[in-house]
Amino acid sequence: MSETELYQILKGCEEGQRREQYQLFQYLSPILMKVCMRYADSKDTAKDYLQESMVKIFKHIHAYQYKGSFDGWAKRVTINTILDILRKKGAVSKTISLEDIKEQHLQELNRGESELNYADAVQFINRLPDAKKIIFNLYAIEGYAHKEIAELLHITEGTSKSQLHKARELLQQMHTKANQKINLNEDVARTN
Repeated sequence: MSETELYQILKGCEEGQRREQYQLFQYLSPILMKVCMRYADSKDTAKDYLQESMVKIFKHIHAYQYKGSFDGWAKRVTINTILDILRKKGAVSKTISLEDIKEQHLQELNRGESELNYADAVQFINRLPDAKKIIFNLYAIEGYAHKEIAELLHITEGTSKSQLHKARELLQQMHTKANQKINLNEDVARTN
């Protein structure tokens, strides 16, 4: 979609035009669904998050000031909406999809003798305790700074940094244990 088309759709949404709202929903749904899936424990929950997010986007579309990426603004609204929902429930659960794990974050975990693949990384991240998992996701995958995480989660920057550090340590421990099991299995296979 061109910037001109998006601008026209946004202006129509500000005026409450149903056709433009539908077009914006069709445009944003695949983008925002990926974000929602990172925090949801099921596709149905992700759809609920998407629905709530779209309601907020339409309600506050006038707040977008046409500076920076609209997609980025919509993602931020979505993340804030999800965090509000999770805070109200007192629960933080999410899953990570393979395409969301950036190569640089795999390299951080690959300090051992063998390489960590994407599937293992997903499995390890999903095994993190909830607080560490969400901070790791916000920092390593969403690209938030510790100051932003602290504001979003109503914690201190120090707590965000500490939880991220502990998450990385746990991930490295999981990776090391997995390598040990693989090496043990290889040794057993060679002796048989």
